[in-house]
Amino acid sequence: MFEPRLESSQKHTPQPLPKDLALIVKESLLEKYADFFNNKVLSVEGAIYPDELVVLVGFKNQDSIRQFNFECSIDYNSSDGHDDETIRKDDAVKKLYFAFEAIDS
Repeated sequence: MFEPRLESSQKHTPQPLPKDLALIVKESLLEKYADFFNNKVLSVEGAIYPDELVVLVGFKNQDSIRQFNFECSIDYNSSDGHDDETIRKDDAVKKLYFAFEAIDS
């Protein structure tokens, strides 16, 4: 499943990554890596801990049962003082873009 990186996260039960946030990640990956993901099935799941966001990306050929997965973990303070959920979500998306840029390089 999801392997939290932070020791503090291991003490908590995660919340699932909201479907709309997973969709944003999926659409972004499909747009940026269109050639690679052509004829592939892509899935995005994740978990939100109080201090960490873990995202699992899986992909496979359409006619295959074997799936390749990778996870990324970013520091994320879910109680950062913002009352607006949109601001928190935008912050999470920006951090995820940063993480995927690092993975890409």
